Order: sequence, then structure tokens, then C-alpha cells
Amino acid sequence: MLTNIRFYMALVLGALAFPIAAADTVGWVESVSIMPGNRVLEAKLDTGADTSSLDARGIEVSQKDGEDWVSFRIGDSDRVEQHKVVRWVGIRGAGGREQRPVVRLSLCLGNQVYDEEFTLRDRSNMNFSVLLGRSTLEHLPPIDVHKKETLKPDCKG
Repeated sequence: MLTNIRFYMALVLGALAFPIAAADTVGWVESVSIMPGNRVLEAKLDTGADTSSLDARGIEVSQKDGEDWVSFRIGDSDRVEQHKVVRWVGIRGAGGREQRPVVRLSLCLGNQVYDEEFTLRDRSNMNFSVLLGRSTLEHLPPIDVHKKETLKPDCKG
């Protein structure tokens, strides 16, 4: 009986934690926008990645007041973004190990804005401009692997 009560309490509390209605699910691919600028990109929801990743081109690291900053363009955009590097992560891949900068960006999914961390990498040869990793997925409703594009980005800003 106590186990059932805990289950239902977790279900109710979990529903309160989702900004999008708890009955909703998201697909394994969703359209998101990176703010400001509201550039809409296709994102794959990737439970195999810890941190989300963004297609960043022309990445240049500089120093300001003793801190690392990075300039880049999102995808093939002409607009240059400039953000403070919040940390560096080592990524293992088929080509070996590399260090990538991590920045905080606002992401719109449906009508909700999420402040999330993204590793930056040129993803021009990848199928998706954005990967949403587990650190972002923990804020979202469950993923329905049979669905795609269930929510359109509709945030102001």
C-alpha cells in the first residue's frame, strides 16, 4: 500500500515539474529555436549524450577579464554570437578525444523557454543541428519514439 502511495505521489509531483502538460509527450525529433534570434533548428533528443550540442561554425576562443569567451555562428547564419564559456568538456569520439567549449543558451520548445548548456561543434556533416542531451531531457515530458515534430517553437523574445 505504501509503495502505491509513493508511486502516485511521484506521478503527481512529476506532472507538476513539467512545464508542458504532463499528458503530453515529445517526439524523438523536435523543432526548437535558439534565443534570442528565434532561429528554428531541428533537434534530435539523444538519451546517449550528457550535454546538449549545437551546430556552431567559425568557433573562436578569446579572453576577457581572465575568462574564456567564444564567438561562433549558429549553423550557416551570418550572425555572430558571443558567449562566456561556462566550462570545457572532453568528448570521446571515433576521431579521438577533443575539448569543447560549453555555453548557456536559451532554448524554446513548444511555448516554454529553457536555459541550458550546449557544447559547441561544427555539425554541418550531421543529420541534426542540435542534440538535446540528458541534462536538458530531464526537464521535458517523456519521449515517444514513434513521434516527430509534436511541438512547434512559440516563444516570445
